[in-house]
Amino acid sequence: MEQVVPILKIFSDIILDVPEHRRILLYVKLLQTLGPAEYLWVFLGVLIESDVMKGGQKAERRNPAKSRADAELAGSELSKRMEVALLIAREFEPTVIIQTCTYLVDYLRDLPMEIEKRKSDLGPMELDVVDGSIFNVKTHTGRQLKHFKYSLVQFVGGLLSTVFVINKIAQLNEEETLGMKKYYQNLIVGILTYVNAVSKMLDKLKEDGSDEKIPLYWRAMLNNCYDILESTISLLSADTLIIVVHGLLKHRFLMVRRKVIELLNNKLQYKQDYFNDSHYPGLLKLFDPLVELVQGLYEEQHVVGTAFERMVIVQLSYIAVRHLSKILTQYDTKKVQSVLAALMEELHGYKRNPNTQILSSLILCIGELCSHLGPYSINFLPRFMPMVSKFLHAQLQSGEPFDILTSSIVLLTVKIVDTLARFISPYLRSMLVGLARLYAMIEQKKDPRLGNMLSRLVLIWDSLTTTLTPRVLLPAIEECYHTLIGEGELSAIGPLMGLLSTMFGKMKSSSFDAIRSEVTELFLTALQFRCYNSATDTYTLDAIDAAEAHVIKAFVVLILKLSESTFRPLFYQVFEWSIRESSSNDRAITFFNLCCHVAEALKSLFVLFASDLVAIAVKLLNATNSAKVGEHGGDGGDDAVTELHFEVESKNVTLLRYVLKTLYSIVLYDNQNFINAVRFDMLLGPVSDHLENGLIVRVPEVRTLVIDCLAQMAVAVMDDSLWRQLNYQVLMKTRNNDAQVRLFALEACTEIARKLGESYAPLLPETIPFLAELMEDDNEDVEKAVHHSCREIGRATGEDLQKYF
Repeated sequence: MEQVVPILKIFSDIILDVPEHRRILLYVKLLQTLGPAEYLWVFLGVLIESDVMKGGQKAERRNPAKSRADAELAGSELSKRMEVALLIAREFEPTVIIQTCTYLVDYLRDLPMEIEKRKSDLGPMELDVVDGSIFNVKTHTGRQLKHFKYSLVQFVGGLLSTVFVINKIAQLNEEETLGMKKYYQNLIVGILTYVNAVSKMLDKLKEDGSDEKIPLYWRAMLNNCYDILESTISLLSADTLIIVVHGLLKHRFLMVRRKVIELLNNKLQYKQDYFNDSHYPGLLKLFDPLVELVQGLYEEQHVVGTAFERMVIVQLSYIAVRHLSKILTQYDTKKVQSVLAALMEELHGYKRNPNTQILSSLILCIGELCSHLGPYSINFLPRFMPMVSKFLHAQLQSGEPFDILTSSIVLLTVKIVDTLARFISPYLRSMLVGLARLYAMIEQKKDPRLGNMLSRLVLIWDSLTTTLTPRVLLPAIEECYHTLIGEGELSAIGPLMGLLSTMFGKMKSSSFDAIRSEVTELFLTALQFRCYNSATDTYTLDAIDAAEAHVIKAFVVLILKLSESTFRPLFYQVFEWSIRESSSNDRAITFFNLCCHVAEALKSLFVLFASDLVAIAVKLLNATNSAKVGEHGGDGGDDAVTELHFEVESKNVTLLRYVLKTLYSIVLYDNQNFINAVRFDMLLGPVSDHLENGLIVRVPEVRTLVIDCLAQMAVAVMDDSLWRQLNYQVLMKTRNNDAQVRLFALEACTEIARKLGESYAPLLPETIPFLAELMEDDNEDVEKAVHHSCREIGRATGEDLQKYF
């Protein structure tokens, strides 16, 4: 070659001087004489070097002020000399063209990445010496080397993407196409190897903090290399690509294996019409080498690459298996089953090479294969479902389970529930426990980045309730509830009850009879939670309230699905439970908490079931009023109590809140004359007496409830004689010695007037004396409040109250 290069350099220098009509024929004949397989690439290299030397000097003269990077990257179009080179190269056989590109890339790879700057005291370069090399780094500058490399990759990319070459390769017969396999492989390996070198160079420059324009050159080189790779891949038929990939999966350079699998995945994922039925036998043969990579890559010797590359290749292999299974499961189910069996072995032996990312990829792969296999994967469930639950519980124990492994477990569960929900009963309880805990942790975290995981959990809940019948799902929910309570995981009760609510929401009313006893038992057990735990320090009252709220929410969803005939027995079972003798009075809190939510949901229908509640409510209203205890029991009438319902004051306030909320819903939605004179008389005293209740005087929410309840009672009865009783009872409280009670009663009186509007006018004569007394009150706050009340009452009734004073 050293003897030929100088001659080729002479021919390259004069190439543009040869008449155009004879140029291509002359140079093709020259190369055919020398042997194109051996010397075409040499001539092209010499021609590129000549173009760099001549074109580069002209460029410098044209624009001497250009920066180094701009000069190197300027002019993406090929020069005249390079266009001629393309016309010459394309005249040869496809094997010669691909082989020539490979030799050029190999030559490029053998050149140094950069030329160190020469010291100024060195003698001049010996340019006049006959040079037998294509590009002599000793006689060229670093800039010329970069220009040469850049021109070379541009030329190779241009040659492989020309329509003439593409058509030439497309016209090959099947035997000739198969014969091209080794040439494609060599070119792909060569360009991938150089891509790796350029990537490392870029990383090094970034670490060194080099001038921004220097990495720009290498990024451009990298992009051109990828263009060559893409052009090469596009030349391959599907059959050839499969053969090439199969061969390169065992290449000793791990980087080559990695890039090849990436190329395969790209074809499988984004170009699904690239493969058709005729290619399936070839694709099936890729399963075995991919599984071998997964199973043995970490133990494989005599390969070149890092541990990180091994890990990435294993992950990419799992992704490739997933994509292949998607299109091949219907074609050869047994083969995909055998692959799944191999994955089971990997799962059970994961401790050999413990790595969270690889385990995550494996779990995702198993989920994908099960999704595609459907019922054909049932036999594998006992082999991986218990392990997946174990992994999830271990993740939850870590305290920060929001990583790729947990995400993979959730995604696998989505696939399994979507495909095999009817066959997961043995693993349902354990699965629900883990997912409910995870659900709760995500909700508490309130991190937008966890939105995807949360939406997948919602999807699992939806799929379970859609696929499984209540008879199957309900026992699992009940077992899960007991497990969570036993483990003290109160926060997970919310998601679990959310699942129950979703089940009720999709359930037909007619299905309730089949699960009536189980549902009733579950709710009575769950509602008993406050009684069991309120006296202990195990949980805070806030935690107990939150857990109970979720149970009640599910109960409300259920009753909205039931008819009156099916709801009534259920409600009365809960009612009987609440009045049953117990060591704890807390059942009353739970029951009226339930009632106030049920009343709000059923609205006017609730009065059909409320007749027995009034007497209980009256009793509890008296038992939660501190003004009625012992010597403070007013006139010592029948409504006086010896002690409050609870020793803890806050519990009395909580109970009172729920009782008042229930009564308020009853009187608010009463359109069936439920609040008649008898019930009005029963409630009037106990409710109005709370204006003097020292427990709630400074609790705004309960104060408001008392006022709203009294005002709405007036609206419900629409009887002026009963209004007078109500108004008088309230006004009498304005003479209490406690200024806070007087203010409280004044607010209630004002609200009653606001609700009754003009109908309150007949009550003004008996109201005015009390207001007049309050105008002379010693307390400044009361005096200000009464003037405000007068204005509000006057606005409501349309009367000018000043004429009464």
